[in-house]
Amino acid sequence: MRMPVLFLKSFVLLLFICTISDGQTQSNNLRFEHLTIENGLSHNSVSCMMEDKKGYLWFGTEDGLNRYDGYGFKVYKFDPADTASLAQNYITALYEDSDGLIWIGTEGQGLSKFDPATEKFTEYFPKENRDTYRSVSTINEDSEGRIWVGTWVVI
Repeated sequence: MRMPVLFLKSFVLLLFICTISDGQTQSNNLRFEHLTIENGLSHNSVSCMMEDKKGYLWFGTEDGLNRYDGYGFKVYKFDPADTASLAQNYITALYEDSDGLIWIGTEGQGLSKFDPATEKFTEYFPKENRDTYRSVSTINEDSEGRIWVGTWVVI
């Protein structure tokens, strides 16, 4: 009488092991795509990246901000003739806040905010005092909706 119970327990254990093994050997069919300047990226050195709420991928490079829609890039760069352009081309940090605005940290020129609805940038560290070198290393938002910016300054 003990034999059928022992057999049943062994069978269940073997079935469980086979199920785990089969699940681990299944392929996830992952596909990686390499994106470079040949695909429209503004620079091959990417310093930061993020995915926004709409599914766009954003890449901060040494030569501009790049938005990738799965097919191609739209590149945003500093334009000295346009006060609503990016503050600087060397991007060091990216963050999307709870309102869908994109915050961009730069190497040496502080912080910019991008409004996707208007495609305009607002600069947050004024350029009047060029004696300091303002670099943004990280950006985040707290539960009250306040934006926190980690920087380092060289005087």
